Amino acid sequence: GGVTTPAPPATAGTVVQGRNELVDSAPSPLPVTQAAPVQPTPAPAQPAAAVPAQPAMDERTLYATAQRAQESGDLEGALKLFDEYLTRFPNGEQAANAYFWKGKCQLDLNRHADAVQTYETLRSKYPNNTKTPYAMYNQAVAHVRLGQSAEAARLMQAIIDQFPMSPVAEQAKNDIKKLTGSR
Repeated sequence: GGVTTPAPPATAGTVVQGRNELVDSAPSPLPVTQAAPVQPTPAPAQPAAAVPAQPAMDERTLYATAQRAQESGDLEGALKLFDEYLTRFPNGEQAANAYFWKGKCQLDLNRHADAVQTYETLRSKYPNNTKTPYAMYNQAVAHVRLGQSAEAARLMQAIIDQFPMSPVAEQAKNDIKKLTGSR
């Protein structure tokens, strides 16, 4: 039948059509009514069923949740959580680690160019962090997968020069030989 039924009146959970004001991406905790008066008091963040991430997660909980998601194989979920961590705690105690594991998720999702950017950020913000040589190594791996062998070899050499005592320096020495074809 080509008969269109009129839209039911707006109730909690339905979207009111014809509203074009910009709202943030968080769902409104209150049902939207036709002419919603401005609420005199800000609504507290109530545990609503449709809220995907709890805004109240503290720094350690958020980081741990991201790690658990990654360990369980939910790379997309982990990536979102590491991003949220870095947005909310850009100088947090786990920021360097969050960049590292975010890059690892991107690498595992075959987003090699994204991984290169993430590891580059980690290197520039945390040049002396214990994760930095590993980040450089993973960045080199991403370059190899992008077909950028010369860039990868340059990074491997930088690991050897800057972090000679790092466990990953030995691996870099072996990989440079493979990349450059030298024996």
